[in-house]
Amino acid sequence: MATGALSAVTTVNVRQQAHHVVLAIDRRVWEMPWDKAKAVGRALFRTAAVAAQSAKDGAVLIGSSELQVASDVHVAQQGHMVLLRLGAVTTEIPWDKAKLVGRALLKVAGMAEAYAKHAQIAFDQAILLRAGAPFGLTRDPDIQREALVEATSNRTLRTQMPGGIKSEEQLGVPTVLAEPPGR
Repeated sequence: MATGALSAVTTVNVRQQAHHVVLAIDRRVWEMPWDKAKAVGRALFRTAAVAAQSAKDGAVLIGSSELQVASDVHVAQQGHMVLLRLGAVTTEIPWDKAKLVGRALLKVAGMAEAYAKHAQIAFDQAILLRAGAPFGLTRDPDIQREALVEATSNRTLRTQMPGGIKSEEQLGVPTVLAEPPGR
């Protein structure tokens, strides 16, 4: 890895801010778009898995491997540690904590992506509602309400899908009629 301030991690905070992800390591804060945060999370998780395997095997690795996630973000493995370089700051993270940070970044990036794409998700959900599909795309009640409004009020949807697509599903409970033997 390139030179920079190398520090061990003591506190990490990952949170969503609209369609961005905020990563705070100790007292340094980085804000990145959700797609970049997803890439960093994947790289951290994968690199931590390799470091974990080498720690489990008891192997001593010489040298390091580096992934360039973006122009200003690099993730590397050095022995049993994961190095995360954001800008000019390099942070050394134990592999088990790097795995947790990677998972947190992926989860928060997914929430930020849903926030960024909520209008498209609501429209797609509205199409499924008009079609009578027995499944949905989201559990978010705000997006579901927006999809319901879209499905009922969007004139284009109503005209392009007149009457919707007929469902094969039968409603109700089947009744079994049994007649006594001998009749």
